[in-house]
Amino acid sequence: QRLLEKYAQHPAWLKVDGKPVVFIYGRAVGEIGVPAWAEVISQVEKGFSQSVIFQGDRFSPEAAKVFHGLHTYNTAGQLARKSLDEVKAWCAETYPRWVKLARDAARISSLTVIPGYDDTKIRKPGLKVERFDGQSYLAQWEAALAAAPDWVLVTSWNEWHEGSEIEPSVEYGEKYLELTRQMTARFMAKS
Repeated sequence: QRLLEKYAQHPAWLKVDGKPVVFIYGRAVGEIGVPAWAEVISQVEKGFSQSVIFQGDRFSPEAAKVFHGLHTYNTAGQLARKSLDEVKAWCAETYPRWVKLARDAARISSLTVIPGYDDTKIRKPGLKVERFDGQSYLAQWEAALAAAPDWVLVTSWNEWHEGSEIEPSVEYGEKYLELTRQMTARFMAKS
């Protein structure tokens, strides 16, 4: 509540229909559990001067009863060591199921796309999701568009240490910004 009171009116804070959005990371969901988040949200709603949208990092019927929307921050664990065809198959099976779970509960459905992931330099053994020269990113976007979520999230702008950045780089130039521009334009055209 203090965080919202201090920062939620700032123009850089994400708002939807004037409501500030708060993404609750999976570790925070797990630390106190989904039922406790119901109490947290209730207390914030009682004490904060406006409505807030809480997006929970968990796709489950239990979470759909508590959070205003569902998302996952990072799909690297599910996509690690997969071939491009396996990435496409996982997305084609998982994304529609996640959107349906959220929609059936009248919640905001958010799908996450990642350009790739490689934290093997900072963690042992670590995870690696191949970029396949942008084809993995495009495949995830295509599956997300087909599943028609309310929102698409990108992990990440600049998490260089985890190799999920789309920020311009010596290695990739502006390739991932251009792919993001193209795919977000298609997403917005469908909305």
